[in-house]
Amino acid sequence: MVLAILAPFFVRFSIEQENINPDYTSQLDSLAKVIEQEKEALAQEKKPKTYYKKYISKKKKDTTTYQKKKYTKQVKKEQRIETFELNTATAKDLKQVKGIGEKLSERIIKYRDKLGGFYQQEQLYEVYYLDSAVVQKTLKYCTLDTSLVHKTILLNKKLEKQDFKILLKHPYLNYEDVKAIFNYSRKKGQITNREMLKEAIGEEKAEKVWRYVLF
Repeated sequence: MVLAILAPFFVRFSIEQENINPDYTSQLDSLAKVIEQEKEALAQEKKPKTYYKKYISKKKKDTTTYQKKKYTKQVKKEQRIETFELNTATAKDLKQVKGIGEKLSERIIKYRDKLGGFYQQEQLYEVYYLDSAVVQKTLKYCTLDTSLVHKTILLNKKLEKQDFKILLKHPYLNYEDVKAIFNYSRKKGQITNREMLKEAIGEEKAEKVWRYVLF
C-alpha cells in the first residue's frame, strides 16, 4: 500500500533525473513492475470473498437388486362331481354342488320326503331359499328315477278326523284343498280316480298332486 501511495513521486523524480543518469530508465521499469504488482495485490485484498455453500450430498439410492420371486397362480382343479340320483341322494351327494351346504342339503331332503319324492327335476326350484343358479348346476349332475316316487296322500279309505292333519302336511295341499276333499268324500264317497280328484280340488291342483295319491 505504501508503494502505491508514493508511486507518483518516484515517477516524477525518475523523469527529472532521466537527463542526469541513463540507468534511471531501467530502474523506472523495475519500479513500474513493482507498482503493478502492488496494485494487483491491493485489488485482491479489496475484492470481496466468495463463499460457497456446502451441500450435503444426498445419500445414494440403494442399488441392491432383489430377485423377484416367481409366483405361479395355482388354479384349483374343480372337484369332480359324481352323478347322483335325485330321489335317493344323500346330504353328501348334494353338497358336492357348489352353493349347497349342510342346511340346504337337509332342506332339499326334507322337502323331497314330504312330497313323496320328485317326479320332475324342476321341482328343485320349489325348495325354499335354493337359488335358481344352484338348481341349474345341480341338474347337470343328477338323474331322476320317477319309479321311486311313493304315495303320501292316502285316499283309498274312509277319511277320518285325524287324516285332515296328515293330508295338510303335504306341500301341495292347503287348508282349502283338504277341506274340499273331505266335503267331496262325505257327499260322493271315496275318491277312487283322477277324475273324481279333479272334481274335488280342481283340474290344475289335481294334475299336480295325483302322482302322490293312493286311490
